[in-house]
Formats: sequence, structure tokens, C-alpha cells
Amino acid sequence: MSSSRPDRLDRCLSLLAPVRPGEGRAVAILFLQAFALMLAYYLIRPVREALILTQGGAEFRSYAVAVQALVLLLVIEAELDQRAGELDLWRPLYYALRCASGVLETPVPNDVIIRATRKARDTPSSRLTHRLLRHALRPSVINPATLWARRLLYIRGHWLKMPLPLLAWHLTIKAFRRKEEPA
Repeated sequence: MSSSRPDRLDRCLSLLAPVRPGEGRAVAILFLQAFALMLAYYLIRPVREALILTQGGAEFRSYAVAVQALVLLLVIEAELDQRAGELDLWRPLYYALRCASGVLETPVPNDVIIRATRKARDTPSSRLTHRLLRHALRPSVINPATLWARRLLYIRGHWLKMPLPLLAWHLTIKAFRRKEEPA
């Protein structure tokens, strides 16, 4: 599959992303498969929603969504521990489960939350991040706590990706650019 010279497809795709010689065909096929999957989802979802709403109404739809969430949780729970351990994603799983149960009021079994809390090493910084997430995920609430939580999570997200001096420089530039742009 790897030839020494890139063909026309490889050169075209290399304008968008790093593509090695001979990978263009596989990348194009993968893109088409993902596109077909998403297209099918977006075509089927409105039909599914319409069928649920016409057969049972809005209340039935809310119960159907809850049942779907529980079934998915039960199916996924068996592999959740293994996959989170393999990928070292206990901390994001901890945040997701806590926010799903606390903010979205999704029923999550207590033993799952306890396992995630234990394996994610519940620390003061994780509790602080969880509180910031709870404030930041409030829908369209204009209050200082929500705004500050969103700002601090924005900074934290950048801090996880950048060294501190580069982060300070980046945020300074972003702050001045915001003031220059018209509202």
C-alpha cells in the first residue's frame, strides 16, 4: 500500500491533512464511510422522532429517551471499566457521569459513580472542576458564577494543552483582540 511517490489523490488530501504516499485511497474511503454513516443518522433521526411523537406524544418521547439511556448504560457498563482503564480516561468519565446525573438528571447507577470516583482519584481539584462544570453547564443563565465558571474552564482547557508561559501570551493576545473587535 505504501508507494514511494504520492499520487494525485495523496497530493490533494495532503492540502487538508498530513497524508503519506499511498494512504489517499484509504483516507478517502474512511471519509466516505463516515459521511454515509452521519447522513444515514441525520435522515433516520427525524423519522424516528416523528414516529415516537405521533404514536405516543411528548410524554411518551421523554420516557422513550430515558429507556434508551438506561439500556445504553446497561450495555455499556459492562465494558466501561475496561475501556476507561485501557485509555486512562477515569477523570473525564467521572466528570461526565457526575454531570449527567447532577445537571441532566440522567439516572446513573450509584455503583458506577462510586467506581469512577474511586478510580479517578477524587481530589480537591477534581471537586473544583466538577463545581465549575455544574455552573458552566447551566442553560442560558446570566449570572456572575456561570460566566466565571465558563471563563475558568476555558483557561483550564488551554492550560491542559499549553505550557504556562505560552498560555499567558496566548490569553493576553486573545484579550486584546476581543477589545478591538466590534460587538
